[in-house]
Amino acid sequence: MSIPVPTTVAGALDPVWWTAILQDAVPGCRIDRVELVQTIRVVASKLRVRLVYDPAGPTGPEALCLKAFLDCDPYMDRLSFMSAIEARFYAQVANHVPMRVARSPYAAVDPESGLGLIVMDDLTAMGARFMSSLEPYGVDRARASVGQLAALHATYAGKVDGPDFAWAGSILQRMVAQPPIADAPLQELLDGERGEALSRDVLDAARIGRALRRMAEIDASRPQTLRHGDCHAGNVFDTAQGPGFTDWQLVQRGHWAADVAYHLPAVLTVEEAEANEKALIAHYLECYQAAVGVAPSFDEAWDDYRRSILYGYYLWITTIRVDPPIIAEFCKRIGRAMMRHDTLGRIEALPM
Repeated sequence: MSIPVPTTVAGALDPVWWTAILQDAVPGCRIDRVELVQTIRVVASKLRVRLVYDPAGPTGPEALCLKAFLDCDPYMDRLSFMSAIEARFYAQVANHVPMRVARSPYAAVDPESGLGLIVMDDLTAMGARFMSSLEPYGVDRARASVGQLAALHATYAGKVDGPDFAWAGSILQRMVAQPPIADAPLQELLDGERGEALSRDVLDAARIGRALRRMAEIDASRPQTLRHGDCHAGNVFDTAQGPGFTDWQLVQRGHWAADVAYHLPAVLTVEEAEANEKALIAHYLECYQAAVGVAPSFDEAWDDYRRSILYGYYLWITTIRVDPPIIAEFCKRIGRAMMRHDTLGRIEALPM
């Protein structure tokens, strides 16, 4: 019998519920008390907790973090599919992938509501620092983080087409099938603050939509792996050993290049990206080859990178519920990469 996924903060702090969900990780344990350390609300709620175990039984991790859609408004409920995707990542992938990611003693999707819930390491209690979206990132950290992405992509290359990964659909395909915003209101956004630092070549909503549809076709035809899907600096944590990734709500099947072509223009300044992206792509390929013994050629990877910048750009030009200065900066950084590489022109030039 499955354990119900709580939908309220009160339910998520119930010691009886915690006792039930930890039986696989800590057989025979009993939780006497759940102490709330911190509540963080962004899209989903994160509860940092400290567990007090019955001293007469076995004990396990005390500092954990619970992430779920709790006490959510109707808008958040429409995004519940993302909580299910992330929960399946933590249940199936996080404890096995050779990269820095929070490990999870429990993650599940409620079969009735479709809501996902994750219990994972409290990275803050372990000394990690969560980065903010626009803080200085630097080329050295980018070199380390593309190595982390290479580990993910190489590990799951060619392994995501079966039923075990049916949950990991393509967010790119979803955006094409169900655009988050129509062309007319998107054009209004592009004509405003988020387009101020960009040329008209990358500000035509109808052209962008056509290119996105073509990119989705190309992406589906290329070798598939598991990719993070939303790898800006706000979804990175830093440790003494190097950076790792969090917030796996957009994890998906697809070609590796969309991750890297989003990550580098988003975390680096325009000047840093322009001066260093070739070397960083080469380093990514070295890490990929070290993991599985083979990697794409640099020329192939470079072409894929330049075409795939559209993915991250489209995510940010259609974003609404984020602070406007963050949206504007990401649109500038990734949009300038679009301009630098003539991304739309490269997609349009491909044979049908």
